[in-house]
Amino acid sequence: MLICGCSFIILLSLPSDPQGRSAGAESKDSSSGATKTERDEELYQKTRAIYECLDKLESGILVEQQNAFERLRSMGPMVLPFLSAHLKEKAVFLELTRQIIEDGFGKSHSRSLTGGLTTAPLSNIAALPLKDAFIEKYFYGRYLQALKLFDQENFQEAKELVRAILTIEKNLSFANQLQLLKIQCEQSIIQQGLIRATLCAKPREGLPAGLYENTDRIELKLKLENVSLEPLEMEFGKNSVIVLQIDFNLYDPFGNFNNKIREETIPLSISNLKLNPNEKREWDFLLDISRDNPNSPFYRTYLLSAEIRPIRIKSEVLKDKIGIETARKIVSTNVRLRVFPPEIEPTLKSPIEKLQLSLEGAIPLDVFLCSLLIPENQQAKAIELLITTLERPPIETLKNIGIQREIWESVIMNCLKHMTNLPFEVNKNTWIEWFKQKKK
Repeated sequence: MLICGCSFIILLSLPSDPQGRSAGAESKDSSSGATKTERDEELYQKTRAIYECLDKLESGILVEQQNAFERLRSMGPMVLPFLSAHLKEKAVFLELTRQIIEDGFGKSHSRSLTGGLTTAPLSNIAALPLKDAFIEKYFYGRYLQALKLFDQENFQEAKELVRAILTIEKNLSFANQLQLLKIQCEQSIIQQGLIRATLCAKPREGLPAGLYENTDRIELKLKLENVSLEPLEMEFGKNSVIVLQIDFNLYDPFGNFNNKIREETIPLSISNLKLNPNEKREWDFLLDISRDNPNSPFYRTYLLSAEIRPIRIKSEVLKDKIGIETARKIVSTNVRLRVFPPEIEPTLKSPIEKLQLSLEGAIPLDVFLCSLLIPENQQAKAIELLITTLERPPIETLKNIGIQREIWESVIMNCLKHMTNLPFEVNKNTWIEWFKQKKK
């Protein structure tokens, strides 16, 4: 490992604690008689240790990452200059920067890799004698915390954290992201405590829930419900429509896909809507999925949500949270659809047998589609079949039908990705090694 000479200058010049003692200063009881050579050697060892820990922060081994995190945090502010040269948009580096700043200046009691206080006095942090890069990274770390709170559905706490960041530091490069998160928090607060919007799809007869064929027209229902204890009123003006957001993936016969997004509007035919507590209103409409790339009759997945965009929502419930009147849009729950070619019922009856036949015949599309229809209680057997084929592909069959071995292997690995949800790269050896470890 190469360690540049400027690291010594950094350690000599940087305060290691709030009282401003140099990282290289000799303590009265142990280092007062140390020579310059001994001090330089000590600085070298500290620098080397920091770089080694930084490398381990990117380790794929969780224990190594956690140990490196705690060791760097315990070193305190002396680590910050190294982080400035190593700052990456990764949560672990940002969280480490945040904790060192707060620990080093007595602003936090956080002691964990994934934890951290959201109540630290942010205004004090902004006043610290730190470079703009550190302030930026610090607040970005807090933004990530707000995102985590949002994902945990702590919408009010996330909103308050974002509001505090925007109040204290207005010139952040990610201010637009903060504003967007604030809007999303307010929308979620409305939906959590005032209006529940639910979107659902009618199941297709003869198929499991969520499965459809690519010639179907899907029957959808949007339901709005006042879940508060107060009446509410919405005004729509010219926005009297339901906007159906359609996010879909189109797959080729080998399991690769392209993502597309479109939207459809459905008339609400009302200018305002009043709902008393527990009162509901429903709308039914159709989605014609046959129009989405009709020349590609392969597998598709859909993620659907519905929005209504009132120009005003009025309720006493919002008074202390957002304001008694607001214009936030209301977004429904999501609906997921999986769309197959026609006549998949025989495969549903015996998916493992169909998968095995498709593997023996080296038919990429059939292999991919069969793997998607394997029920959870049969996935272990299917994974074993796929790994076996990955290790010992049907070379002669592939030659006879003109499929390259690399393409066949990518099909098998796409099947494994969908079945396991593991984010492995397209690397055959990684999958084979993973399976061996899994069997131990």
